[in-house]
Amino acid sequence: MRLVHRVVSKVQRTGETILSDVATLTRLGRQSYDVVFFSGAAIDEAWIRTTYDECVRRGLRCISVASAPRKAARAVSAEPASLNALRLLRAKALVTASSGLPAHARPLGCRHVIHMPHSLVSLHMVYPEDAFDHYNVLFACGDHHLEEIAAIDRMRSIRDRRVERVGYGRSDLLAQPRSPSVSTTPTVLIAPSWGAENVLESIGQELIASLLAAKRRVILRPHPVICHERPALVTRIRANFSTEPGFEFEAPGSSDRSLGEADVMVSDFSGIAMEFAFARNRPVIFVDVARKVRNPRYTALGITPIEIELRSRLGVVVPPTVEAICSHIEQSLAAPRDTSTIAELRDRYAYNWGCTGRAATAAIERLLG
Repeated sequence: MRLVHRVVSKVQRTGETILSDVATLTRLGRQSYDVVFFSGAAIDEAWIRTTYDECVRRGLRCISVASAPRKAARAVSAEPASLNALRLLRAKALVTASSGLPAHARPLGCRHVIHMPHSLVSLHMVYPEDAFDHYNVLFACGDHHLEEIAAIDRMRSIRDRRVERVGYGRSDLLAQPRSPSVSTTPTVLIAPSWGAENVLESIGQELIASLLAAKRRVILRPHPVICHERPALVTRIRANFSTEPGFEFEAPGSSDRSLGEADVMVSDFSGIAMEFAFARNRPVIFVDVARKVRNPRYTALGITPIEIELRSRLGVVVPPTVEAICSHIEQSLAAPRDTSTIAELRDRYAYNWGCTGRAATAAIERLLG
């Protein structure tokens, strides 16, 4: 019966997608755009948002579409459209923060398929080897991406790909002024990534319990992949601590409030650790768990991924035990580390911090001529 239910649900979703595509194409299909902005998932829209807004402000004809339901994206954002509908729109350029786009997924007449990075991490370990094969323009977050793209293109025999020094799209949102925290209790943000032995799956519950017992405010912000692949784990942890006044849960993509309120972050290999360090100029406690790898051949490039290389420069690397993590949290709260090098690292690895949308729009205008 469960198999029948899954088949019926899939048929229903397919029918809904077709009807949604027909409605979108009826409204938009006869128009021609300078740029189509595409989000393969609702959460991807945040990385291209300020670029879309800036392009519109400068008079470019733009449309934002998403394969996720409209209710999941911001209210003024995307029209619903699947990859099939995307192919029937007309535009000179496509901009997306979604990786792994297939070769056929481009609008009619599209000359430039542009990838906007949706993480500050490197491009060759956490992404599949072919994740960027079908983009002829890559926007680089920083120096590490320039080096990695050149090496990837040599290895995969990709020629004439254009690379632009643009920056990190979400930095425009992270750089916006934030209201100060009203909490007088030291706040610990636990923001693990996905992958084998990640902090949440290995010691998450024990760590949260220990911090709450120490009268620390704890905000848990799991990675979207964990929420998707391990929903039962996330639900169980939320239920276990739902009555604790010092515990808060922040769904990925719902808000960045935790980044502004946390006194210290605990992470592993997640790109959000670099976001926190660069946005708040605060060090991160990196738990030394197993690396998250989607490209088993990443070492062939001969480049150490930035999420490994920068850990000891953006904070401290600790063993994966509750005792070690809590000890370093208390040390960080009592005597904050020297963060004088973080701004320098940000300039190198996150170009145009706080004004990436303007830099990306200027690059798009150059491409369009």
